[in-house]
Amino acid sequence: MEEFGVSEITASRIISEYKEIRADNLYYNQSEKKFFLNLKDFIPFVELKAEDALFMLANGFDKNRIIKNKGY
Repeated sequence: MEEFGVSEITASRIISEYKEIRADNLYYNQSEKKFFLNLKDFIPFVELKAEDALFMLANGFDKNRIIKNKGY
């Protein structure tokens, strides 16, 4: 949460929304009380080309670049 600058309530809401779309990508570990990615069966929410991902890491997020380059 600190890494993304969101509150616990906001993080919980985002995770719940993500689980509605990609339920099989996450699983909750009761003993550790946190979510983990299901790497075996993971399906990306957005398909990004490496070039676009690196560009956005260097220059900031640009949804138009994703749409234009069909990286979704």
